[in-house]
Amino acid sequence: MVNSTAPARVPQRPSRPKPVRTVRWADVPAGGIVIREGVIEDRYAVTEFDSPLGRAFHLSKLGPRGCSADTEHDVLLADDGCRCDCRGFEHRGSCRHVAALAALLGGHDPIQPPPAAPAALPVPAVFSDRNRELGECRVA
Repeated sequence: MVNSTAPARVPQRPSRPKPVRTVRWADVPAGGIVIREGVIEDRYAVTEFDSPLGRAFHLSKLGPRGCSADTEHDVLLADDGCRCDCRGFEHRGSCRHVAALAALLGGHDPIQPPPAAPAALPVPAVFSDRNRELGECRVA
């Protein structure tokens, strides 16, 4: 007679809620953004460059969490969808970089194509008091 037992159940930890993510324009020399997740805040210098596919941006992380190959990203906001070259986007098909720029520039869902081209709001080279008044955007 074979004696079989049910496999032992491994208790699972309850899932933690995701921290709230916000983004705002940053007052950095070249122009940029600040992405905040919970208590972690990352600053990026943002440079827009020409692309026939849509609005394209180069993000360079600044500060102690920056300065490595993993902290420079190219982001494309296009009519047919958005893309980023970071590991998060390659793995999940979405990332904080795309979500942040989409929230600040167009407000459309970064995973789905926008109904129309993103708003023609330039990334300011020099930040004025008006840019500071824009405040933070909550990013999904």
